[in-house]
Amino acid sequence: MALFAEVVRAVGWGVIEYIETDFEGKTFLVKVYECMECELCKPASEPCGYFSRGVIAGLLSKLVREEVEVREILCIAKGDPYCLFKAKPRERITIT
Repeated sequence: MALFAEVVRAVGWGVIEYIETDFEGKTFLVKVYECMECELCKPASEPCGYFSRGVIAGLLSKLVREEVEVREILCIAKGDPYCLFKAKPRERITIT
């Protein structure tokens, strides 16, 4: 995950900080400063880190070998100091 954070910073997509990483429970909190796409969305009334959310979901899904869903809780486009993404396993719906 550290390599991913370095690549994101190197290509100018933002600066990643992992707040919580629970591989057993498959839950994560990821803070992103200077998120490139959200900087471009300013000002916004709702989170707009769709690309970042997808990249984070894809990476974490591969790492935990289960589909992960990601929600953006805070967003710099809305005036927050950073973007905050929460990841958890996707709930499976059983149809009977």
